[in-house]
Amino acid sequence: MTTLFFFAGCGASGERDPAVEVILTALEAEYPLEQLSDPLIKGAKGGLNVWAYCLALGYPAVGYQKGYIEGPGAARDNWVCQRGTAQLAPQAARPIDMDAACAWQFGRPGMVARPSEEDHAWSWDCYGA
Repeated sequence: MTTLFFFAGCGASGERDPAVEVILTALEAEYPLEQLSDPLIKGAKGGLNVWAYCLALGYPAVGYQKGYIEGPGAARDNWVCQRGTAQLAPQAARPIDMDAACAWQFGRPGMVARPSEEDHAWSWDCYGA
């Protein structure tokens, strides 16, 4: 079973962006709500907080440069740190090196990241000694 992770952004007024509502509605139609959680990628060595990694690099949000979360090759070369808030249409995007994100999260050089499902962006796991 795949566990899904999603974060909902709020604007300065504290209200959700309408685009976030559209994404949530689509996710709720496809997956049970109990599968939605924080933006963590669970792994063999623990969770990888991609959003925190992007924040540490000076980017306020994450996105998907392929424009989709699930589909052909969605796991690879898809996650990006970004300046914009549209997850499926990133702005000023910087691709995420998932190995580097794992090493940063666990403070251990040599960590490697591997997706368990090539067609799902949220299927990454971290491995290391």
